[in-house]
Amino acid sequence: MKRLFLLSFILLLFSNTAYSAQNENANISNSTEYTTIKKKDPKIFDKYIIKETDKTKYQQKISADNKKYSSIKNQLNNDQYNLYRIFEQIIRANNLEYQNWRIGIKRTATNVNASAGSANLILINSALYDSIYNDKDAVAFVLSHEMAHFLLNHTNKSAKIIYNIDKLEHKLKGLKYYAKSSSSKNELIYLSSISTLNIKLNRLYKKLREMELEADKEAISIMARAGYNPDNAVSVIEFFEKLPNIDTAKSSHPDNLERINNISKEISLIDKESLKNQGQANIFNSDVVSIKKSTDKYTFVMNAQKKLTLNTYVADSNETKLILKAYNYYLDDDMEQAELNFTEAFKLNKTNYAPALYLSYINEYNYLCSEDIKKLKRANYWIKKAKKLSPSDKNISKQEKDITSLLNKINK
Repeated sequence: MKRLFLLSFILLLFSNTAYSAQNENANISNSTEYTTIKKKDPKIFDKYIIKETDKTKYQQKISADNKKYSSIKNQLNNDQYNLYRIFEQIIRANNLEYQNWRIGIKRTATNVNASAGSANLILINSALYDSIYNDKDAVAFVLSHEMAHFLLNHTNKSAKIIYNIDKLEHKLKGLKYYAKSSSSKNELIYLSSISTLNIKLNRLYKKLREMELEADKEAISIMARAGYNPDNAVSVIEFFEKLPNIDTAKSSHPDNLERINNISKEISLIDKESLKNQGQANIFNSDVVSIKKSTDKYTFVMNAQKKLTLNTYVADSNETKLILKAYNYYLDDDMEQAELNFTEAFKLNKTNYAPALYLSYINEYNYLCSEDIKKLKRANYWIKKAKKLSPSDKNISKQEKDITSLLNKINK
């Protein structure tokens, strides 16, 4: 009986000890596993963030708009209506209803091109349209590219450049004629002048090519706001690459491979989701664009919808694109991509303290997660950069104090 009592006592003691140890381990687990490290965010980039429009309300808006489109469809042929729906989406998503826009398909079987001119006219040649009409993203890129020429004031700049090219080409033609008919001594003088004129011409053509690259870049943001996929823009240039083409120093358009690389780089810069949200908000707050048939029979007018009489479109800088992308990564806890993009933004503008401040936040966060002292030193490096740029900023002063406190704890 004594042995049985002793055995029961030992078992009870063991079970109590095990229970206590289990509870202690659970408490330790709770104190570590459920403690989250909060990232800092004074929300100085909130102006860059446009939240998604309420899905239910947006769909109701689209349904109401679709009823209005039926009357417009009756006024246009199928190709014109296809063009209208894509261009209308671009106009509304980018707040471009400040003036009437003229658009049409120009009949030509061989000239695979599109153009922007006469202040508000966009034409897509039938040779190009018929090749891509069933790819809405491709058509959207072409129209966005031509729209970008207007928004970036290329139409005025290119008109002046082309005028100067014509003048120089006329002068060059005369010099070549006199060079052939003159003595050998005078011929050298003429050839020297011809060389100088060719250099001037090459510079002017280079400016035209640069504007094409700029229009390609801006077109990516324009079409992304309208909800089209910018990844498919490259397909248009790949189509151009299949066409017979000889690139020279006097080409008005860049090499197609250069354009593809330029577009791909731009796609990596933008935040597609943010642009799409911005475009949806603009569409939600606008009305269906009405039309008027033109007297020339192949174009039609997209009527202005707002009282605005000036172009209020502002192209985002590369710095802004990088900051927007970095901040969204930061909000999504992707610290690696956030750090990469904030660093690139700071390289573009070393007078802006904000990326440096957030780089300090990121490295502090990484330190608290990993206890890697190198991360804390990086946080200190960036907050010192920010302090030099904006000594009186309260967010910077607080972060500097926090980083100093952490460093002091390590040094004790």
